[in-house]
Amino acid sequence: MEKLDTIIIGSGIGGLAIGTILASREQGHKILILEKNSGLGGRLYSYEKEGFKLDIGAHVFSRSNKGPVGEILRMVGKQDSIGFTYVRPMASYHDKIFPFPRGLQGIVPDKDFERLNQMFGIIMSLSPPQTEELDETDLYSYVQSFTDNGLINACINNICICYCF
Repeated sequence: MEKLDTIIIGSGIGGLAIGTILASREQGHKILILEKNSGLGGRLYSYEKEGFKLDIGAHVFSRSNKGPVGEILRMVGKQDSIGFTYVRPMASYHDKIFPFPRGLQGIVPDKDFERLNQMFGIIMSLSPPQTEELDETDLYSYVQSFTDNGLINACINNICICYCF
């Protein structure tokens, strides 16, 4: 058996990232990545079935080439090696499927829709220390500080279930 320098358990984003970094920085470094599933990527995995592309769920958090995946690819000189597909979270209400959050406009009162957009704007502008300040705040309470609209809360809850678990 060939001697290995590193064995990585799991081909999720962490395992693939460290494997990529080690392989690019260490000439001749022998790496083995072990994966129990049939596909690579862990929670960043997607597959095609009957003409549909299905996400396992956490793609939205990778932030495509603007996020940590893109940063690692740039570090190793492979920034153009992966094609990213923008996926908008979808929600449904009364048999109508719509992109979230934009599709809620006209379904919820204007003031609630404005507060929802305000909330997302604030979230997107938070610095790391500001996000840490929210570590003890549950999602329901945070959303309630902007709107108590039940449909908005249900949509956010469903999106979080789909993309985080």
